[in-house]
Amino acid sequence: YNIGEEERAGLCRLLITDRHLFGTRPYNIGEEERAGLCRLLITDRHLFGTRPYNIGEEERAGLCRLLITDRHLFGTRPYNIGEEERAGLCRLLITDRHLFGTRPYKGWLAGNLKML
Repeated sequence: YNIGEEERAGLCRLLITDRHLFGTRPYNIGEEERAGLCRLLITDRHLFGTRPYNIGEEERAGLCRLLITDRHLFGTRPYNIGEEERAGLCRLLITDRHLFGTRPYKGWLAGNLKML
């Protein structure tokens, strides 16, 4: 996946934990959250169902709606999307290297992601 620098800059705060995915924690997280991060690798294979998530079935039901597009990341579309959105997916690959800081994103979009 190739991410332009303008997108790369905005992804640093998209730290996804099971608490975030299942609604017990808002998307406004800091360093204290990193230890609880779900090891979530989102690829086209995951999003389009040819590679399952390595999680229980009850979690899979929640993750299927986490389809992130550039419109979501940049605030013009809410996080409530269906099949029509799949074609517009941002080329977003979140790996442990990104989440745990060995390949960090830099963060001008951090403030905007708080609305999530």
